[in-house]
Amino acid sequence: MDINRDAPASASAEEFVRAPLDLVWSVQTDIGEWSRWNPEVRYVEMRGPLTPGTEFRWKSGGSSIVSTLQEVEPKRRIAWTGKTMGIHA
Repeated sequence: MDINRDAPASASAEEFVRAPLDLVWSVQTDIGEWSRWNPEVRYVEMRGPLTPGTEFRWKSGGSSIVSTLQEVEPKRRIAWTGKTMGIHA
């Protein structure tokens, strides 16, 4: 999944995590439990399985976000798009 590098705003982050890949993958992909480890996430509702096309709704900071899984490559990549306050991400 490529991002639009010409968009008015973009962001990315990278972090090295010293933990087994199986553990990192299970925490990162358990979307319904994001609020347990990320204090900015206050609510998550998963609307199906961990597969492309599945929608989830969540609240981060003061924003309510509707996201759709776009890519799920086990133990390699998870990518999603989202909409909030007229912004497509």
